[in-house]
Amino acid sequence: MQKPIQQSSDRAYDILRTEKVNPLNAIFAPKSVAVIGASEKADSVGRTLLWNLISNPFGGTIFPVNPKRHSILRIKAYPTIFDVPELVDLAVGRLSKIHSINAAEFAIVVSDRCQCQGIGTELLQRLLQVSRDEQLNTITADILVDNYGMQKVCEELGFRIQRTDDPTVVKAQIEVKKSPSTAEFSD
Repeated sequence: MQKPIQQSSDRAYDILRTEKVNPLNAIFAPKSVAVIGASEKADSVGRTLLWNLISNPFGGTIFPVNPKRHSILRIKAYPTIFDVPELVDLAVGRLSKIHSINAAEFAIVVSDRCQCQGIGTELLQRLLQVSRDEQLNTITADILVDNYGMQKVCEELGFRIQRTDDPTVVKAQIEVKKSPSTAEFSD
């Protein structure tokens, strides 16, 4: 008589993919959400996102991320996504407009289990479309030097990757008006 196969919680051993995990659960049914750029400033995107999550409970934990605040709307805030004490299913980023130079900075975070599925590319294409709609000249982002996946996504969408004074960070930059159109991704 054969011994039954021991079940493992590690999906690497589930070669037949019998465990049904929808990769979109992290987006549509997250257990935790990080709001990057959370703010208490009235009418800001960061405050609106955070307030909507608080006002419409989804059954998970909310982690405001803001390097300048210890708490936002009475919720403990974290300086970076890396300081959040739990694995985050969904991170909400934003496009921050710099009015004086008609440009913006963007932030995108895709959880490890959702990487290599086109989510980062989709988010960045949508941000590019918003940038065109807002008639911005340039958008930029600081990317960790070892985040080769995001650097590749940026390069494929026409961003120029440059070194910075900080050896742990590179800057991605694109002239929005000159970049390839993503009109097919607009809502």
